[in-house]
Amino acid sequence: MKREYRLKDIATHSKGKQINGNELVEDGKYIYLNGGINPSGRWNEFNVAGDTVTISEGGNSSGYVNYIEEPFWCGAHCYYLYNVKGNSKYLYYALKSNQKLIMNLRTGAAMPNLKKSALGEFSFVYDSDATKQNEVVQVLERVELIIKHRNKQLIDLDNLIKSRFVVMFGDPENPSSNFPEYKIGEVCFVTKLAGYEYTKYIKYQEAGEVVMVKAQNVKNGILNKKDISYISLDVSDKLPRSQLKPNDIVMTYVGANIGDLAIIDDSLKYHLAPNVALIRPDSMLNPLFLMYLLMFKREYILGNSADTAKGAISMEKIRNLKIFVPRIEEQFQFAKIVKQINILKSSVQKSLDETQMLYDSLMQEYFR
Repeated sequence: MKREYRLKDIATHSKGKQINGNELVEDGKYIYLNGGINPSGRWNEFNVAGDTVTISEGGNSSGYVNYIEEPFWCGAHCYYLYNVKGNSKYLYYALKSNQKLIMNLRTGAAMPNLKKSALGEFSFVYDSDATKQNEVVQVLERVELIIKHRNKQLIDLDNLIKSRFVVMFGDPENPSSNFPEYKIGEVCFVTKLAGYEYTKYIKYQEAGEVVMVKAQNVKNGILNKKDISYISLDVSDKLPRSQLKPNDIVMTYVGANIGDLAIIDDSLKYHLAPNVALIRPDSMLNPLFLMYLLMFKREYILGNSADTAKGAISMEKIRNLKIFVPRIEEQFQFAKIVKQINILKSSVQKSLDETQMLYDSLMQEYFR
């Protein structure tokens, strides 16, 4: 029967036992899950069986719902659920569909945590019919398998681009030929939106003539056009140095995704937002070649230019970074290959987006 239940009426939840980080075993047989989204290391023993729902207890990820298929060691900052009334994978989907609400239960500003009592009282839609549970799990697992396959295809295509780069030019850190080296500032125009310009002129709008390129829109070579803000053309025209053009490269220089890149690949009007730098190559550089060179040299960029205390890269340090520059004909040849691969990536991404929409709609149908 489908109705609302409290979590404590469906399962028992407890925390595991802490292991000090310096005691973890690099090649341990089992993962050590101590809250968070990913394992914190490995251990040679397990204290929880597989096919178990877990919920992170502390930190920024508290409330994150996971499903662990293999036996594992559960730490003291992670809840594991047992004595489940029904299919444990069905319970996982029911809770995962409510993850945002579970995260809203957490308390504490500096170090958020999820209290055991609050989690136990959390209510959600749950179908107690075993046959219905199994049907739902079978459908959602099939859709998840397609999503996993599409994501792997995208990773394989990204790896194909890098392999072609290495074949043509060698390792990004150790090129195979004696290519001439230049500082980025010698072959590119580099700038940002100044703080006083942002304060004086910029006011975001839900609709407008010019798209603001924010840090969250810059990811892995692609300009993500979700969650975008706008400004008017009049405002943009007052700040011509930070207007963007087709084939401009944008790079985040502050924040968690520092050093991430994308390229302006259409003729819409774009403008830099704070925390994003413009890198506009001159005629010696093909924009696609330069973007992928910088992507493949991201660790070098961070290691040689990032102020780790501030989590930022200054424009001066970006301009002083050295890059190698092959013949422009070779760069265009590489760019042609990238464009062909990106056509395949666009097709896979479209299929992935459609499958994700199906998955989200099914979760709504089953658990609302």
